Amino acid sequence: MSWVPINAAERTVLNFLSKIDEDQKLTVLSFKKDRKVTFTKHGKEILITEDGFKKESFQVNAEELKKNVKEIISKEFPRSHKVQISMKKTSDD
Repeated sequence: MSWVPINAAERTVLNFLSKIDEDQKLTVLSFKKDRKVTFTKHGKEILITEDGFKKESFQVNAEELKKNVKEIISKEFPRSHKVQISMKKTSDD
């Protein structure tokens, strides 16, 4: 787990998602850990699960991913200075 400045979070998330395997998930957490966003790869699609201001799940393809990551980070972490990013195997739930 690493703390990332919010202005580098979008770039870091997209970088990790380009390297993620089928059996891994990427989680972005706020400092208080009351808001989180999870990205899980399913084939060529990425399942995004928001658990914060909104509680919803949806799938996006690679073309929609960059736009969605930017919107989600600004919506879920509006006052955060840093976010925590971690990668885990999906079986580690």
